Formats: sequence, structure tokens, C-alpha cells
Amino acid sequence: MPLMPPLPKKRVNESAPFIYTGVDYFGPIFVKSDTGSKKVWVCLYTCLVVGAIHLELMQDMSAEKFLLGFRRFIARWGNPKQIISDNGSQFKLASNTLEEAWNGIKVNSDVQTYMANEGIQWQFIVELAPWMGGFYERLIGIVKRCLRKTIGKQCLTNEKFRSLLAGSEAVNCQQTIRSGRIQYNTPAKVGDIVLIKDNLPRGSWKIGRIYQLVVSRDGQIRSGKVILPYKKTLNRALNMLYPIECEEANEDLTNSDTEKDTELINDNINTTRERPQRQAAQTAMKKIKYQLES
Repeated sequence: MPLMPPLPKKRVNESAPFIYTGVDYFGPIFVKSDTGSKKVWVCLYTCLVVGAIHLELMQDMSAEKFLLGFRRFIARWGNPKQIISDNGSQFKLASNTLEEAWNGIKVNSDVQTYMANEGIQWQFIVELAPWMGGFYERLIGIVKRCLRKTIGKQCLTNEKFRSLLAGSEAVNCQQTIRSGRIQYNTPAKVGDIVLIKDNLPRGSWKIGRIYQLVVSRDGQIRSGKVILPYKKTLNRALNMLYPIECEEANEDLTNSDTEKDTELINDNINTTRERPQRQAAQTAMKKIKYQLES
């Protein structure tokens, strides 16, 4: 056997969330219904770059339900370039029934037509090599362990189980942020729009604009002052500030609005974005800046 190669570029290069996505099912799981109990499944999507997950509760394993769930995923995260999934000949964490149903979904003509129309490539890993899908198999194990410790052998209603999945998704994403912080690809600069980390779910974090950078005595920038939409100001370390969109940095970093203990070093740092801004991102950025400046 040859030595294990380096990770592919799509696993290590910066990209928007879920541009490269792994997908797999796990279940069945029993939930309460009007007639007693019924089986449901969970479809897990995971980002290859940061390891964030998206969980969809599926009422059955039909291709129609998969497409509806996939459209909900796209509505939240945007179109992926590539979907990676198990080949279907062997599922490490699934039953034979799940395997057969998943095979039917992947070869369904409606699914393939939708993927082609959206310009999405679907890549299958090698048969009998589940370790090639280890990045999503590992996360399935983590989610199942989280569910098992939370509810044990309880049988929840459909809506309660859906809410539990949302909580599991949030816990995993927060853990991902802590273990691998999102870093600036370019030096932080005055005018950057950022999310401000707090001890709250990420959806509740405040948004602000950097208006000053603070230089330490060794000449390095480690903190910045942020103004919020209602004009309150905060002083935060840079690793607590998460850029919403990083713009091209082809101009020198100026220190006209910077508190200085000593002079800045390395003024001329030029980097180029690997991915151009989408039109929607540019429009959102203009609206955010307008709200902050008004």
C-alpha cells in the first residue's frame, strides 16, 4: 500500500461554508405519532473545510423527501460545488434497509437531473472503503452519541426531535469554532465588518465595524475597537472577531486611526482573495455599512 497522501486542496483551502459537502444518512430512529410510533431518519451534511454540520429530519427514505431536504439545505447555505457520499455498497453505521434505500436515492433520475441543472458534481467514494468518507462518518458518530446521552431510550414527538437536532447542530458548530478559530486571511483593518464572539449561540452574536486597531508594545496588532449599530463601542481581542466577508487587501495597512505604543512594522502586506465576492455578499455588505454609518 502506498503512503497516505496529503489532504486534498478542497479540505485545506479557504472557501465559503459547505462549498464542498459530505452527505450521509443515519437511523432509523423511533418518534411518537398519533398511531403509536414511527421511524424517521436524519440526513447529515458536513462542510469539508471547517467541519460544520447541517441536520435534516427525513420522514422516509424516498428520493422526493431527499430533494426537498436538499433544497432546504441550499436555501440556508447556498449551492455546493461538490457533494461527496458513500458508494452504497457498505455503510459503516447503517442497516441493510438504509443501504438499499440510499442506493435508490442516488440513482434516481429526478435527483441526478436536479444536480445537473444546479451545476453540482456528485462524487462517490471507492466501494468497500468507508474510511474515505471518515470525515462525515466521524460526525455521525458524534451526533448519535450526543442524541443518546440527551434522550437515552425516550421516544420524542416529531417536533421535539426536530428541535433536539437543531440543538445538536448548534453544539457541534460551536465546538468547531472553538477548536479551529476562523482567522483573517488578510491583516485586520479599519472598516472590517465582524461578528463579535459571545457566550451565546452564534446566531445571537453582535455585529459591528472595526474603527480602531490597538498596537501592542512589540508592534503587533492583537485587539481592536468595534462600533455597534447603536453606536456603543467595544474593545475586543482579534481572535474574538470573526470577519463576515474579507475584502481584497491591495493597499497598505495605515495606522492613522490606530492607538500606538510603538510604530507599526510590516506596513506593506498585500494578499489576494482566492474567491471573488458574490453579488449577494456585496449587496449585504453595502446594507450593513449603511446601517452602521447611519
